[in-house]
Amino acid sequence: FERALALEEADPPAAIDAYRRSLRLRPDCVEAWINLGRLHAEGGEPEAATDCFSTALKLDPADATAVYNLGVVAQDAGREQDAIYLYGRALELDPGLAEAHYNLATLFDQSGDSRAAIRHINEYRKLTK
Repeated sequence: FERALALEEADPPAAIDAYRRSLRLRPDCVEAWINLGRLHAEGGEPEAATDCFSTALKLDPADATAVYNLGVVAQDAGREQDAIYLYGRALELDPGLAEAHYNLATLFDQSGDSRAAIRHINEYRKLTK
């Protein structure tokens, strides 16, 4: 797991392999599933990313980071309503998840809901001071 973390920026494919090896030893490691999913998402593999985040949620249904990352995948795929729902769910689990507020502000601004956009950008600013 530590090796995979160290490789993430320098060599994402090697980090993916290291996470897979780590998960063979500890398949219940939620953080490893989330990190592997994030690498798949960043590498343009949304299906693999979704599978990883879903596995993390099966292990810990209250993991806000996994829900948030499913929202990112949905947003990247142009499924804005799914993303809004998932970011909202992530915030129910962890109200301090600043990135979810930021992404909601962006989505609401794009959809013309300026009141919701302002509310979320203000919350984001409070959390990132």
